[in-house]
Amino acid sequence: MIRHFLLLVAALVAVGCCCADATAAPLHGFYNGALEQQNIIECSNTSGELVAGTLTLHNSDGSVLEERRFSLTQHATSHQLLDPVLLRGGYGTYTVRTLQGSESDLRCQTVFYRHAPAGAGEVLDYAYALPTDKFIAGPSGGTFNSMHPDPAAPPVYNWLTIYNPATTTLEADVAVYGASGSAASKRTIGRVRIGPRQRRDFALGHEEGKQVGTYAIVPRDSNARYSAYTIRYGTSPHGNRFDFAFPLAAQAGTCDSGLVPANTMDPATNWAEIATVSKSPVEIQFEVFRSDGSLVHRETATLAPRGQLHRYLNQYLGSRAAGSFRVRCVNPGATPHELLVQSLFYGHPAEQTPALEWAYAYQGATEQAQSTCGYGAHVNTFFDAGNWLLIANEAQ
Repeated sequence: MIRHFLLLVAALVAVGCCCADATAAPLHGFYNGALEQQNIIECSNTSGELVAGTLTLHNSDGSVLEERRFSLTQHATSHQLLDPVLLRGGYGTYTVRTLQGSESDLRCQTVFYRHAPAGAGEVLDYAYALPTDKFIAGPSGGTFNSMHPDPAAPPVYNWLTIYNPATTTLEADVAVYGASGSAASKRTIGRVRIGPRQRRDFALGHEEGKQVGTYAIVPRDSNARYSAYTIRYGTSPHGNRFDFAFPLAAQAGTCDSGLVPANTMDPATNWAEIATVSKSPVEIQFEVFRSDGSLVHRETATLAPRGQLHRYLNQYLGSRAAGSFRVRCVNPGATPHELLVQSLFYGHPAEQTPALEWAYAYQGATEQAQSTCGYGAHVNTFFDAGNWLLIANEAQ
């Protein structure tokens, strides 16, 4: 029986498109040849004109690995399959530059597929995607979680990637905190130096077993741009198969997550993961809504400094149901905007079983995206993947 799975990208929120951008610059993306993954770069032309340019692969140290040319007619999409022999189990980055048209007309992402072993009765172990150009500046943070929904499974691997797209070296202090967020739980990765166009990866938590926590990145230059994200890899109880893999981007934080999707369909267990990178306690309001917008749960809670809390959304929505939740600071004027909010979905072959078939995540927005000229998102139905468009009304 072929596993039913959802191909869900890292940027599940549709991004603004189709506007001219005088500040367009090269696009930056990621690849990873480890774990026998297939890497495909998808690029779509959102304009009504021809766009042509170059795609350049870089090793993790920033050196050039390969360069190829591409051409996209109006509103066309291309899939660039990366040679697994060329990647040689390594990882790195790529840049996309246009020779005709503008980079602002392109929407690109890397899609990662790990194929299931022969005789497994399934096509894939997992699939996920990373969009290009998710850059931030200043302090940021995120969560790690090596707890597997199946108690019999080993710890979930959590890997942090930091990428420097600049032509100068990036210096940053990176610290990791345990579940309590207290100073006693701090584990310092320390001062890291990342050279021009260099990428570095760090293990988070799984090397010490099953645990949860947060990490903080503080660049020495608050104006320096960089990209950071974690990938969580879950394996089966016997450790011989991967159950899932999904990305989570580092964020500066917010005081209003906006509506975050909740879904227990297929069936699935759904967890709200709420954390803060603030050095002070943060009082929050947590609300859960049905798909028709009716409120089913509201509570206030206090997050400890760099602490977190998890809420099991199935208890509010029930089985095979859809809805949303929202997290806001109780006193936004007096509270640093440092909330991290995400929704984690774990699919099971049947109700009341811990075994997993797939997993993905959705992150709350750190700022509400605005566009006056439309939104766009990738669509891909290869491997019989399901694609769902979610539209929510956040009006009060």
